Amino acid sequence: MFETQRGSPHKPVRPVTLLVRIAGWIVARGPRFVPAILSSVFARCLYYGSPGRRLRMLANLHHAFPEMPREWHARTAITSCRQRVENRFLAIALPFLSVRRLSVMMHLSEAAREKLGEIFSDRTPTVLAIPQIGAWELATVLPLACQHLEGRLAIPYKRIANGKLECWLRRGRERFGVRILRHDDGFVEGLSILQRNGAYGILFDQKHSTRGIRTTLLNRLTTVSELPGLLVERFDAQLVGLYTERISFWHYAVRIRLIESDADAVAVTIGLNRWLENLIRSSDSACGSWPWVQDRWDTDNLPRQAFHLNRKEVAVLPDQDLPRNRRLWIRLPDDLARTLRAIPVLRALRQSRPDGAITVLGRRPLLNLLRPSGLFESEIPLSEHGVNVRLLVDLQLKYPDVFLTLTDTARSDLEAWLIGCDHRFGFARSGQDRPLLTDIWKVPETLDERTLRETRFLQKFLAHFGMRADPDYSPIKVATALPSACRSSGPGRVIGLLCSTDGEPGGRWSIENWKTLAEFLVRTHADLHVLLLGSAHDRASIKTVVDRLDENRFTDLAGKTSLEELAGSLAICDLVIATESAGLHLANAQGVPVIGLYGPGNPIQTGPVFNAACRILLPPGCRITGGSPVSGIRPSSVMKAIERHLSRMVPS
Repeated sequence: MFETQRGSPHKPVRPVTLLVRIAGWIVARGPRFVPAILSSVFARCLYYGSPGRRLRMLANLHHAFPEMPREWHARTAITSCRQRVENRFLAIALPFLSVRRLSVMMHLSEAAREKLGEIFSDRTPTVLAIPQIGAWELATVLPLACQHLEGRLAIPYKRIANGKLECWLRRGRERFGVRILRHDDGFVEGLSILQRNGAYGILFDQKHSTRGIRTTLLNRLTTVSELPGLLVERFDAQLVGLYTERISFWHYAVRIRLIESDADAVAVTIGLNRWLENLIRSSDSACGSWPWVQDRWDTDNLPRQAFHLNRKEVAVLPDQDLPRNRRLWIRLPDDLARTLRAIPVLRALRQSRPDGAITVLGRRPLLNLLRPSGLFESEIPLSEHGVNVRLLVDLQLKYPDVFLTLTDTARSDLEAWLIGCDHRFGFARSGQDRPLLTDIWKVPETLDERTLRETRFLQKFLAHFGMRADPDYSPIKVATALPSACRSSGPGRVIGLLCSTDGEPGGRWSIENWKTLAEFLVRTHADLHVLLLGSAHDRASIKTVVDRLDENRFTDLAGKTSLEELAGSLAICDLVIATESAGLHLANAQGVPVIGLYGPGNPIQTGPVFNAACRILLPPGCRITGGSPVSGIRPSSVMKAIERHLSRMVPS
């Protein structure tokens, strides 16, 4: 707060102390409008001159009050800065303010005086809970309004580096009989005061890092001090809440409330936290008087614990559920197959962070397809053609807590950086540099990805940052639409053939093989209906298959389906045969049995992952990790696999 000599943090700096005392005398004895104007000016300097401070305040306000407009957030943040400056002025002016001036500043109604006297007259140990709302410095002036507190009230304050200045400030705060204790070594003396039936004041809403009780404040996970609850429990003390409500500059109404609570420390702590929450929400004045610049909710800033939360460690009231208000933004791969293989891990992440509100970013068709899956609360479609800088900069006003990218592209890194999230997670393979991310899992060089399922790789990635839940491989629900041309013949079975001839030459199964397979199905199974699926590029070649089939035994959908219609067509199939493609994974993700024809691709690394019947065929002599042309798979091998599957099916 104040300057110290370099290399000697506790050595008094006399010029600074002298300047502060002079400034305090001027503020206390000068016209009232001068510090009032200065408070307003300095508040705007703090708000506009410190981008980091401004961003933190606006992010906290947006999380707590997402329904309020941006103008209200900005106005409240400036009001909070002004209150902070007013408190600093009050701290340095307190030694010079007269009793008469303080009596005018601290307005206490007759009812409040009687209540104050009633609470402290019976000599009961009292824990005075003081939130940082309004002029909490005025708590040191309470003996002026209640003589019972003189010599009985102790309040701890954080020490400052300048020892001489600290002594002067402490003397000013102790003018009226309040004992000022140091935060670090005054706790034992505070216990002694409670043992003598005194009162111990605590600024209970300060940040407490990872110590304390984990609970929620304003619907967000935080850590709060359990000290008030422990003191109430140990000394069977009464709990009193005290705060000041700002009327005008240095004119405050003192509010006091006896908080009913049982002797359980956790219950007292949670109840006190709820009282603070209701107080902040009670009015714009109370909300603006609270220090929103605090990192009260940044208690999960350890990267190795970012994706884990033990629900049993979070204390909430019996009638409350843990809200999903931690904003987890996830950049999905652009490729549909990779996204589907990542879904089991996203389910695990959702289970591992029960307070996480997941927002996914990706291509619009992919997001539309996954919308019914229940994996995310919201979605943000990204541009199909490059990085939309304006969109990403505007997204800064959404204030995400965590940005997780499941790809290793430079585009996704740039998107994360432009959005401005403080915690940006990704992975980097050997020799790969991702400077725009803040937290990176360096893939071990000893990890052989060729023998590791891609889903398992992503699990290791998130486990490095704390995720402990296991992937969920059960089929998912996706958006589907049945094409009007899609029909089956009565109660018969439906076989889907994804006759794709796109992709690398080694991954194509010839159209002649698809013809042979289609003719076999129609010839040997009278109850089968065949769906021919493919892209617009495959339409001409698939037409040569159609020419050989009975039109009542097939439906040609090549190039005629949207992504949702493709999903709907696959969903009605009893079996799907396909080469390595997005359609193969889409069928598997919906629980449809599949036969995958792999060649150059690695079925261990990129094979179907969901819990559904799946048979992978490789060319003769091909390694289990792939590497041979898929054309080496004979139609007869596929026919045998189909017969084996159909023999286990119960006719519809």
